Amino acid sequence: MKLQVHGQASPTGTIRYRSPNSRLSQEELDRLRECIEEANRLLRTLGNPRDDENLTQLRLRFRSLCGALVKAEIDCGGADQNHITVEVVGMLETAGRDFIQLQAVGERKLVPFARLCSLQHDEHASRMRAAICEPLLDIDPCLRRDLVLCFGETVACRPELLNRFLGAPLFLQLLAFVGCPVTVRLDRDDLEDAFVRGTLVDAKEDRIRLEARKKEDEDDRLECVDIALADICFLTIHSEPMKPVAGKHDDHEEPHPEEPHDEEPH
Repeated sequence: MKLQVHGQASPTGTIRYRSPNSRLSQEELDRLRECIEEANRLLRTLGNPRDDENLTQLRLRFRSLCGALVKAEIDCGGADQNHITVEVVGMLETAGRDFIQLQAVGERKLVPFARLCSLQHDEHASRMRAAICEPLLDIDPCLRRDLVLCFGETVACRPELLNRFLGAPLFLQLLAFVGCPVTVRLDRDDLEDAFVRGTLVDAKEDRIRLEARKKEDEDDRLECVDIALADICFLTIHSEPMKPVAGKHDDHEEPHPEEPHDEEPH
């Protein structure tokens, strides 16, 4: 029985053997390297001067969590003693220049960075990274050619690519949801005035416009409501039309069939 010994021969003919660089197993060594990288990233973040206008590192950090189930704590204003925070749970779908987008059952939630208090995530939760965070792995060949030959024009015409490469602001992301029913949570102490429901009509750099029913109007007439982005805690984009308010009749409600009756003889 022959014993085979594997080694690397030097130019002089002497066989050299590689020694392990750690006493840890490969799995433990990979876990240790991830912890070291995470600590170095934290130190780099703490060492860099704070710049409220430059949120690139924060956006990239959130993008690395795409596909993970997260719980976001959101600042909704209030006095110091009665400070209001709201928790929302969903799958982190994307992150833009100044917002994150969460996906839940039948709805999406968009939260501005300025309103985020904390973001918790589960490292062991399953992630659909290939479908969500790496959308360019399997794309149309024509789109791939346009990205190579006409990168600027192609990215500028497609909001999802603009957000992917440069980070789109919140108002540009909202333009993709024009015509959808939305619920806006405002920075208000009174819960009766904290929610505005309607259809998204337009989005500008500093405000959005909704088409909503007028309050205390029995005819359910619609009005346009302008909301400043600075007053928004978060927005909920509904995939299905919202139910009408209790006690109100929908304008498109079908009439009830009349009772059949016998005609009088002439």
